[in-house]
Amino acid sequence: MKAILSIKDKNEILSIEELLRQTEEFEDISVCSDTIVALSEISKDSFDIAVFDLELFKKNIMETYSCIKDVRSEKPFVRIILIVNGEDDVMASAAVRFGVDCIITRPYDEEYFVNKILEICSLRFEKNNNTDPGRNVHIEKVVSSVLSYTGILPNLKGYKYLKDAIIAGYNDRSILDRITKTLYPYVAEKNDASPQRVERAMRHAIVTAWSKCGGNNFYSRMEIDNAYGDKKPTNSEYICAVIEYLDNNIY
Repeated sequence: MKAILSIKDKNEILSIEELLRQTEEFEDISVCSDTIVALSEISKDSFDIAVFDLELFKKNIMETYSCIKDVRSEKPFVRIILIVNGEDDVMASAAVRFGVDCIITRPYDEEYFVNKILEICSLRFEKNNNTDPGRNVHIEKVVSSVLSYTGILPNLKGYKYLKDAIIAGYNDRSILDRITKTLYPYVAEKNDASPQRVERAMRHAIVTAWSKCGGNNFYSRMEIDNAYGDKKPTNSEYICAVIEYLDNNIY
C-alpha cells in the first residue's frame, strides 16, 4: 500500500514511518511538511492512506478541511487519519464532516495507532468501484451460485466468509496479494469473527466441497482450466479461481 505523512514533528514522522514499514503492508511512504501540497499529491496519485497533523494547518483550518473534502470526493478510497493534541477537541470535531476517517489524540499508544490504520485500510475494500446497485446485486448472486454449485453450501460456516472475500477481491485485486494480512482481517471485521476463525472456516468449506465434487470436477464446474493440478485448492487459489470465473462471465 501507499501512504503519505504530513506531520509537524520530524521525530514523530520517523516514528510513524518506521511503524508502518514494520507492518510490511506499505511499500511506498511519502513525507510532506505542507498539508495542502500533500492533498494535491493525493489528487494526482493513488494513495491508500494519509496521516495529517492538525498542528500544521490550525491557522487555515477551514480552508484545509475544504481541500480534504474536495480530495475525498475525487479519491473516495483514500483513508485519512488526523492526529490532534488533547486540547484541540473543538477544532477536531468538525474533521469527520469534511472526510477525515479517524482522529488520533496525542499521546497515543503505538500499537493502537498501527492497528487502527490497518483496520481503516481494510474497511476501504467495503467500497465498490461499481456504484450500479443492480450490477452489485448481480455479482453477489453469481458468487452465491458458484459457491453452491461447487459444493460450498450456505450451511457451512465458511460460505459467508468466502462470499465476502470473493466479492472484495473482485472489486479490488490488490488485496489478493495480501490475503492473510488484509483480506482475512477485513472479512473477520465484517462478520465479527477473528482472522484465524475466518481462515479455518474457509479451509473447512473448501475441503468439504472438494470431497463432494470428486477432485478435478471442482474446477470443471466453474468452466475454467484447472491451473492447480489435482490437489485441493488453498483458500487463495479457490478465491482466485472464482474471481477468474466472474471475469469471464460478468460484463
